[in-house]
Amino acid sequence: MKLHYGLEDRPPWPQRLLYAGQWFVICLPTLVILAQLAARLQPGGTAAAGLYLQKISLMTAVALLAQVLVGHRLPLVLGPAAVLLVGVLACRASDPAAVTSALFLGGLLLFLLARSSLLLRLQRLFTARVIAVVLLLIAFTLLPLIGQLLLPAGLAAPDGPLRLGFASLLLLLLLLLHRWLTGLGRATLVIWGLAAGTLVWLILVPPCQSPVPLPWLGWPLTSLSLTWQFDPAVLLAFLVCYLALAVNDLGSMQSLAPFFDLPDLPRRLRRGLAVTGLANMLAAFIGVIGPVNYSFSPGVLAASGCGARRVLLPVAAALGLCALSPRLLGYLSAVPDVVIGVILLYVLSVQSLTALRLLAGAGTRRSLVLGVGLPVLCGTLVAFIPAQQLLRLPLALQPLAGNGFVVGLLAALLLDRSGGRGQR
Repeated sequence: MKLHYGLEDRPPWPQRLLYAGQWFVICLPTLVILAQLAARLQPGGTAAAGLYLQKISLMTAVALLAQVLVGHRLPLVLGPAAVLLVGVLACRASDPAAVTSALFLGGLLLFLLARSSLLLRLQRLFTARVIAVVLLLIAFTLLPLIGQLLLPAGLAAPDGPLRLGFASLLLLLLLLLHRWLTGLGRATLVIWGLAAGTLVWLILVPPCQSPVPLPWLGWPLTSLSLTWQFDPAVLLAFLVCYLALAVNDLGSMQSLAPFFDLPDLPRRLRRGLAVTGLANMLAAFIGVIGPVNYSFSPGVLAASGCGARRVLLPVAAALGLCALSPRLLGYLSAVPDVVIGVILLYVLSVQSLTALRLLAGAGTRRSLVLGVGLPVLCGTLVAFIPAQQLLRLPLALQPLAGNGFVVGLLAALLLDRSGGRGQR
């Protein structure tokens, strides 16, 4: 594909800043939304959530800088991994130290995998059917959390009908605009939906009290500690999540091959996955979920015509500056729960469409029912089991049997292998 600027080009600074602003606007909503969702699973209330967002912004800035300069050296943005959010959500009942240890060891696994000969074998395991199951499971296993964001007190609450009506109209508008818009308009639809949805909701339901003013400057890494606790069940659950993350990471890097002549692509893949592993280890050390390279980057390249990797350096600098300003991040993250729920539902709907496209020609009707439908249904069913019911299981089985993503993915891998290989 023809681009105005190639991989190693250096656009003039006015154009470079313009392109960097475009990347920043596109990647910021996903970072803020996933960081807010992960922060809600942490103890400590609003102050802890603000610090969590600072840490995850700093981690993303460092990881992006490392990828552009020494990793895959491609114009790819990254941010918090949704699959790790699913893992943290499923392991809420486990000890936080066990979760943090599993996140660190998962990052170490990615680094070792990038340096070993098992990388190619891993890619062969994840056929088109299995990748489709991964995308669908991430969407479906987050549905209980989305329901809590949209209707935290149920439909019978005084604001229940208003929340449901507002969410339905906003989601319908986003889907219509997704159909009508193309290129950059569609790529930036999430941030416009966040801004417009927040403004309208605050007009309909003004906040009861003014937010506590936050300082403009604040260092996020005030205390660092990695408390070790080895829990085999939690570790195994996260290792499955990290295998899916590795495939997602590799697929995002490979998706840029049509734009550039990359004779050293295998080397870039190894370096990129190694940096992702190190970044996940750093994320666990500072107490946040790790990053993954996002797969929407080819669409941004096609819309902007700029493939220069150095354009992302100002983006990393901007994220680093945001991490040092609690008040600025407070403004960026002041999004009502109902708007976050709608935006997440829209993003996961588009992700599910991608999964369905992957299934075109990926097998017979019977193989799709067994290899895709059954694992997705099993994983979704587990995700909706009440937490109180899971407590009846043995403690060692709760992180595995209570994790819908792990259950669905393991079922998909077993059925895909037993029923014959799918198509890539």
